Amino acid sequence: MTAPRLFGVQARDVPVVAVIRRGPSSWCQLGRWTVGAEPAYESGSWLRATVYPQRCALSPDGRWLSYFALGGPARWAAGGTCVAVSRLPWARALAAWGTGGTWTLGAEFRDDRSVWEVGDPDEGDPAALRERYGLGWVRPVTYAAERRAGWVESPASPPYDRADRWEIRRAPHIVMQRPRPAGREVLSVRGALAAYRSGDARRYGPPDYRLDDEPLPGV
Repeated sequence: MTAPRLFGVQARDVPVVAVIRRGPSSWCQLGRWTVGAEPAYESGSWLRATVYPQRCALSPDGRWLSYFALGGPARWAAGGTCVAVSRLPWARALAAWGTGGTWTLGAEFRDDRSVWEVGDPDEGDPAALRERYGLGWVRPVTYAAERRAGWVESPASPPYDRADRWEIRRAPHIVMQRPRPAGREVLSVRGALAAYRSGDARRYGPPDYRLDDEPLPGV
C-alpha cells in the first residue's frame, strides 16, 4: 500500500495548520492540526478530487481554507475545476469560483477587506468572509505556500524570467530556505516535486532537503 502524501498550510496568527492528505488513489482529506502546548488533530472532509496544496491558503486566524480542486463532472455553476473557500477542516464550499481549467494559482486572504479580486462567486455567499478578510488571486510563483510562511529564495536560485511566467522551467532549480527560529542552521529545499507538491514523483524525482547544505536522506 502506498503511503499518503501530507502537506501542511500554516495560519499566520494562530498555531493552526491545515493538513491536506492525498491518497489513497484519487481521494484527498482535509484536517485541522492545532500545535503548541495542547496539540490536537481534527479529521475533516474527504474529497474525491485532486486538491493542489501549493494553491491552497489558510486565513490568518485559521478559520477558513481557500483551496483549488480538480474533480470530475460537476452539477453546480462552479464546474469541475474551482477555487473554493470552506471552514477548516470541512470542504463544503461557502463560496466557489469556477476556473474553467487548471491554469490558476488559487486565491489567498488579504488583511485589507477592500481587496476583492475574485469578483462574485459562481456558487455560495462569501458575506461572512468579507466581514473579516479580503481575497485576491495569487500571482504566478512557485512555493506560494512556503513564501507566505516566511521561506525565501536562496541567492543560488536562477533569476526570474518574464518569458517563463508560470516558472515551469525555473521551478526545478529554485532553492528555498528558512533559518531555524532559535538557531543558526538553515533548512533548504530544491526540486520540481517540492515546488508543485503534485505530479508524478517518478518524473520529477524526490525533493532535495538539506540542513546547512548537508543532505537529509529520506525527507
